[in-house]
Amino acid sequence: MLDRRSQRPHVSVIRAGLWALIWYLATLLIASSGQAQFYGNAVPAELLNLNAGNVWFGSVRTAGGMFVEDATVRLDTGLIEYVAVTDLNGRFRLVLPEATLPSQVTPSCAQKNFQANDVRVRIPSRLATSPIEVSCLLR
Repeated sequence: MLDRRSQRPHVSVIRAGLWALIWYLATLLIASSGQAQFYGNAVPAELLNLNAGNVWFGSVRTAGGMFVEDATVRLDTGLIEYVAVTDLNGRFRLVLPEATLPSQVTPSCAQKNFQANDVRVRIPSRLATSPIEVSCLLR
């Protein structure tokens, strides 16, 4: 709509276009941050829509049997190091690429004020490559 006196767009048309631009930019910003939240190797394969992957899971405990919160668990393949932090219950879960065999991974665990004492890996029976359980004992 043009203002007859000045042959310029009416103020309401300009405001509507400005609000549409703001709405578009806000939507773009929200959508971008939402995608970033689901990026990384620690995200379960189901959320990434992957068909396959090797699930590594387990727990970190003290010598007294207490679960350790916020412990760092590293799964090192020699090329890539996958890292997880244990939850409130001392547990973690990672999904590694299907081509990564259990024999290629060296697990380790650490937590401030503790020393790693024992790391055990339980591989599934038969020819399965997943899930693999890691139990860490810290002292």
